[in-house]
Amino acid sequence: MELVAQPLLLFADEPTSGLDSTTSHEVVRCLNSAAARLNSTVVAVIHQPRYETLRLFDDLVLLAFGGCLVYAGPTEDAVEHFKTRLHVTFAQNTNPADILMDAIQPPMADPEVCASAWKSCAALQEKVVEQTMLPASVFRRSRQPFFRAVLIYMDRSMLQTIRAYVSLTINYSLCCVAVMLLCMILTYDRLDQFLMQSALAALFLMLLQGVAAQQIFGADLLTTWREARVGMPMVAYFVAKDLTACVEVTMSSAVFAAAYGYASGSQISLCQLFAGSWAFVFAIFGLNYIFSIILSPGAAQMSAVVTSFLSFCTAGVYQPQLNEMAGMFQGRGWMVPALSPVRWLWGYMLTAEVPNLTPLTLQGATGSLLNKGYNVKYLHDCKNSMVGIQDQAVRTLKEAWLDDRGWVCSTAPLLLLGILFRFLAGCCLLLYVSAQTSGWARFFGQSELGAWKLAGHFFKLLVGSFLIIFLFAEVWIFGSLHLDFNAGHFDRQAVHSEDLEFVSFG
Repeated sequence: MELVAQPLLLFADEPTSGLDSTTSHEVVRCLNSAAARLNSTVVAVIHQPRYETLRLFDDLVLLAFGGCLVYAGPTEDAVEHFKTRLHVTFAQNTNPADILMDAIQPPMADPEVCASAWKSCAALQEKVVEQTMLPASVFRRSRQPFFRAVLIYMDRSMLQTIRAYVSLTINYSLCCVAVMLLCMILTYDRLDQFLMQSALAALFLMLLQGVAAQQIFGADLLTTWREARVGMPMVAYFVAKDLTACVEVTMSSAVFAAAYGYASGSQISLCQLFAGSWAFVFAIFGLNYIFSIILSPGAAQMSAVVTSFLSFCTAGVYQPQLNEMAGMFQGRGWMVPALSPVRWLWGYMLTAEVPNLTPLTLQGATGSLLNKGYNVKYLHDCKNSMVGIQDQAVRTLKEAWLDDRGWVCSTAPLLLLGILFRFLAGCCLLLYVSAQTSGWARFFGQSELGAWKLAGHFFKLLVGSFLIIFLFAEVWIFGSLHLDFNAGHFDRQAVHSEDLEFVSFG
């Protein structure tokens, strides 16, 4: 990956250690061709190369015991120098590279004598490199274009995904088995059984995929830090990893939709079920990106489990109900279920299932649905509106949920929630790599002076507070159903036909 960053100078410390001669030769050949293609200089230390491998280097530096310089010049002239100046014999059917190493080490040779022979060598005066003025552009490193960097990162991420097929298979198998067992235990004979069954299915899916999402960024943080230091674009890295993760999101959603659609007994179409589960897993991955970046692996997995249960408890399945939560905390309680992926998937599945009920069943369930914040008389709005709210007087999620309009008519809320989480995860990733690569950040974090360390902790507190405030601001916009602008200012009153309307979700 350091070569992808097109460095002007690359140091390779024993790149052939532990490899056989054939593989070592191939590694050095690749470095040679890459350096020529990228116009870079590679400085490498190798041990016991075969002579064909040694000849791939343009220049050779030999150090004897004690650090004495005994040769520094073109590789092709090394053998001739040792023959004429030190009278070293190179027998046939032997590796000249091994003879060179033997010739400069005691007791076979005196390192000081070898060093003196090189210092007195006329080649130092005869082969003087002509000094030329190079343009400044030669010393400027060109960075990879954004989309090319995305493709390079995606290629590596796809290989990592393919190699992790065992863990992926276990994940999909657990998802399928858990859903099938749940549907066998909680059979769908009444609507209240469906409510419990679908909510628990969403909880199990969030638990499994939350832990699986930890591997997307958490397993590569040290590599990410190293690549950030050599100048690789971290935005391209984040986009590539997320795009590759969409393959896993799609597979998990397909397994869940197939298992639940087969065993649950619900009448939700397979297309609707797949769309809802895909958006749900998409949001879960975004949330757990944040945990895997800012927390240790153990703490990140614990956070995934805790947030899954919190999401289930604030989904409105049991107490408190959706309309009750909307009025809590002086009218700000709606923000809690708005951030719950389980609430949106469960509401989406309920909205898709209720129209398939028989008139008698729907009549009997009207009261219980109304208590949970789902008024059946507003269900028909889903036919003509993506957000399910046609009444322009309802401006926010709070107003909609207090008015028992909790229906979720599309996957838009989950998709936007996933985008919100990804934006915060991207900010956390950029802050993380900046903290690891910035000299000032490392100074504040590692300084032994109490005042500087205190300043570093204070700065981290400010950054964390800013992210929390920014999250609340995003959620507030997230809960706006209609934003109307008239004459350059926010109009909180009537909605005019000439105003520009941005429909979010509800």
